[in-house]
Amino acid sequence: MSTRQVKQNFSANLQHLCHFYSSASEVCRKIGINRQQFNRYLHGECLPSFSNMKKICDFFGVESEEITIDNHDFCKKISPVKADDSEDATAKLVKRLHPVITNHGESLQRFVGYYYRYFISHGYPGHIYRSFNHIYQEDGVTYLKHIERVRKTDVSLGGGSSVKYDGVVIMMANRIFIVETEPFLNATVSETILAPNNRPSEHYIPGLQLYASACSNHYPVAARVIFEFLGKNINVREAMRKCRLVHHEEDDIPLSIREAIKNTISPSDMLLHPAKL
Repeated sequence: MSTRQVKQNFSANLQHLCHFYSSASEVCRKIGINRQQFNRYLHGECLPSFSNMKKICDFFGVESEEITIDNHDFCKKISPVKADDSEDATAKLVKRLHPVITNHGESLQRFVGYYYRYFISHGYPGHIYRSFNHIYQEDGVTYLKHIERVRKTDVSLGGGSSVKYDGVVIMMANRIFIVETEPFLNATVSETILAPNNRPSEHYIPGLQLYASACSNHYPVAARVIFEFLGKNINVREAMRKCRLVHHEEDDIPLSIREAIKNTISPSDMLLHPAKL
């Protein structure tokens, strides 16, 4: 495509996008581009600089490759997303993700219940987290509550803190995907993938988790993880008492689990994979 054709396409497509607003002046104010310069884009006299192109595309919710295609194709394909169209944007997001989140609810029913999660702590070297997890279902969606605790008596570890996460649980191809966030600080999104073995009674489920550490540098970390099933109806308060940071040499956590969550990679593997239980 020639430069002239690109300019013509961009001009026509930009005019189409501006029709969704009261005036070109309104668009210029919201984007932060000089009106005189913007008119040159509308009239096909020139193309925007890289930074201005990014501003325009981000504002209208289109890609730079899309805004220079043939105008007829563009008008059929593109309708801009206004900043105040939050409800429409949310509806589109829900429409896209809802089937993924709800399609395998029946398969996840057998995993509903309470769990301990074991993984090596990045922020507290030499220690293992035994955190508390609850997988539950509401209105066809499977959710997760996750609590990490440092006991008040663990003075050397800072003592008396807890972090709570909210997550959504998805199942695909016999793998459990957990995406969770920490809503208070809103500083990280983590993903855990569990690999069930389909035994009738599955007490331990191995997997991997990827997250940004709680340290100030938020360093990305990948680690092996084990979920221990506690039951569907338990004494939650009693189970929570055992949630804490445990030194990696303590017998409070079985040796089999301590070995399974070690993040060692053999030369033949070259990749980190879930423990084989």
